[in-house]
Amino acid sequence: MAEYEFFTCFDFNYAATGITLYRSLKKLGIDFRLHVCTLDNGAFKAVSALAAIGEKLNAIPLAEVERFDPEFAACRHNRSRAEYIFTLSPVLPRYIFSVAPDIGRLAWLDADLFFYASPEPLFREFESCNAAVLLMEHGFPPHLMWRLKYGRFNVEFQIYRRGSSFAALDWWRRKCLDWCGDVPEPGRFADQKYLDEFPEKFSGVIVGRDPRFGIAPWNWPLRPCDDPGFYHFQGFRFITRHLACSNLGSYGNRMPEALLTRFYRGYAAELIASRALLRERCPELGAGLNGVDRRTGRSRFRELLSALKHRNLMVIK
Repeated sequence: MAEYEFFTCFDFNYAATGITLYRSLKKLGIDFRLHVCTLDNGAFKAVSALAAIGEKLNAIPLAEVERFDPEFAACRHNRSRAEYIFTLSPVLPRYIFSVAPDIGRLAWLDADLFFYASPEPLFREFESCNAAVLLMEHGFPPHLMWRLKYGRFNVEFQIYRRGSSFAALDWWRRKCLDWCGDVPEPGRFADQKYLDEFPEKFSGVIVGRDPRFGIAPWNWPLRPCDDPGFYHFQGFRFITRHLACSNLGSYGNRMPEALLTRFYRGYAAELIASRALLRERCPELGAGLNGVDRRTGRSRFRELLSALKHRNLMVIK
């Protein structure tokens, strides 16, 4: 068992993003393992190939989780792919706890996080009060408080303790099985809005307080960007090899050039390095690692127009 047991999920289209998360953790020199629920065969092959050469990765086929929780699997037919993946959020930690009895705590990581410093301060907060669950707030500035309809908390990073977190996870699972829509409704949105109820409904739920962790496109002006813990690159994607969508403009934010270079151009370089690693280790998958994002389903022209409209377009040299 590693000191830090992390878990995430991604499909092949998101493989370079997920491996970039992994590489950022590896650079920290911490004792960790990353469990990846692979959402398709391409992602399973990619993660397995890296695990085979000693990388601290564990590939979990989605089919195994579906066999573990048939009620979850039955949801596939009545919701979109995104909604189905949202529904996975409370199911996956219960699966890992079930098959790995030596793991005492698990930390979820969104695949589009990038770590600049060890998450040890968050785990220290968690252990100092023997917490059951740790959640992260969005930290919206005043002009974005209307976005609380999507939830006070962001699913990006969570810690769960074996046993004491199970009541919250099981309640969350039931809520997501019943409804996990991708369009906000009063009191609910996808898997995320349900987290608003955790602090009042369950004991041992705490909120991570270190402002260096959870820096994101919507809150970076309020956070210590000179000393980041992790940055959430939500919405970042390549449109062409040299044009990308930062997603900053979607929140009415424009970063100074120095921060754009440190965060976004630096992250783009890491994504390119991850693609190169995957092409080297999984040459049979190389055709899908050409550096252009195909997750949204939009044409390249529509992606470009959207990025221009929202002031998200940036050049990657």
